[in-house]
Amino acid sequence: MKRNRTSAHCTAACWHMVLIVIVLFSAGRAAAVYSETQPPFQNPSVTVQQFDTAGYLEQHGFQRVSATQPLIHYSAESWKKALLPAIRNARTSICIVMYLANRNEFNAEIYDALKEKADQGVRVYFMFDPSSYQRILHNPQWNPEIVPPSSVFRGSKVLWAEVGPFRMERLMALPWLLLRDHRKIVLIDGEHVFAGGFNINVYSFAPLDLSGNVDAMVEFHSLEAGRYLARSFAESWNRWSVSQVTQEMLVPEAPGGSVETMKAAETTEATDHSGKQVSLWLVDQQVDRQSLQEGAQGISPIDAMFKAVFRSADSEIWLVQALGIMAAPQMQLIREAIQRGVKVNLMLSENQFAYNMDKAVRYKVLPLIDAGVHVYMYKSEGNALLHYKMAMADGRLVALGSANFNPRSQYLSNEVAIVADDEYTVAAVKRNLEELLQRSRRITREEAATWRGFVNFIYYLITIPGG
Repeated sequence: MKRNRTSAHCTAACWHMVLIVIVLFSAGRAAAVYSETQPPFQNPSVTVQQFDTAGYLEQHGFQRVSATQPLIHYSAESWKKALLPAIRNARTSICIVMYLANRNEFNAEIYDALKEKADQGVRVYFMFDPSSYQRILHNPQWNPEIVPPSSVFRGSKVLWAEVGPFRMERLMALPWLLLRDHRKIVLIDGEHVFAGGFNINVYSFAPLDLSGNVDAMVEFHSLEAGRYLARSFAESWNRWSVSQVTQEMLVPEAPGGSVETMKAAETTEATDHSGKQVSLWLVDQQVDRQSLQEGAQGISPIDAMFKAVFRSADSEIWLVQALGIMAAPQMQLIREAIQRGVKVNLMLSENQFAYNMDKAVRYKVLPLIDAGVHVYMYKSEGNALLHYKMAMADGRLVALGSANFNPRSQYLSNEVAIVADDEYTVAAVKRNLEELLQRSRRITREEAATWRGFVNFIYYLITIPGG
């Protein structure tokens, strides 16, 4: 009996190692797909005046759209106050794509409102990633009734679809085994957009002192953005659902007062700017994946976004990231900027959802410091995770959305991103960064050196594809 148990343990360990090899191979091969045709950056001394940020973004899949002045919701409470009335006032359609989604005590009103609108005849579509079925963190103070969308909407008029459900045949489709839908988008009536980092799940909506998230969601009105996102949504939906939709079904011909002034502003200053029209760059990486597979440029849109931020910077770059699990391409981009005399700052989260994530993130800090990066750790109240993703160049160009600065987001995930250079949006991001810095500490090389143990190295290897 003892021999049988030993044999079983050995077999399980072998299969575990095989899966790890498959995962690492998939991530590496996927990165190669996008880097084989990518030309090296030939002139590290290029200055901000020489780099065509707009042209570079638009060359690599970003859409330039006219929109109302974006309003950034930096708390789940703020976003909920804006989202609920938007859902309740919807006239024709509601389209939602969420990486992680579940109904719980903190967001039940949102799911109930969606079902009510569907009963009223509004077309409600809800797509979610199968990762929604997993919970890597549970706070004992939460109500245990946490329900996935497939159960919430069963029997209702809300149409739902699971993106990329795991099946055994996906094992034969390397490197797309790890493809995930990491987007967080809400599109209402084809012109009211919410996009960013907040999920509609327990992590995002729990209070900070109950293991919630520090994050951001960008809100604006734009018929141009609506058409673009509706086309992307229809392509995704038609791939994973038996029911079919078209862009025209999601964007009404006569929006009936579209581009209305947003009234969810939290400050007088925001109210004063809410009716202003600005230009934004928007990308939904799902739309561009087919052209990438055909070898259009060899650079994914999210990869291009980070390159645009780094290569347009003349003096300083700020990155705020939940997971600083970077590989060689990201480190090379950092080194190029530092060689040009650009100061690179990175803010990470002191709190992590999972033990392996915490160890993996800390393992990578020392190489960053040795490369010249100023690394900060943000510690929120309670056990909240800094889930916010932001990149900023010279305090004049900001990128927000769902994407991490790592191989997974750049090569293996569907992502959404917004790039802005208008004065008000940039000022709002800078104010928030100052608030985050008040709860942050700079990491010394001595402290980072203590995180370079073998155990942390193993967690880093395992976490690269899933970060």
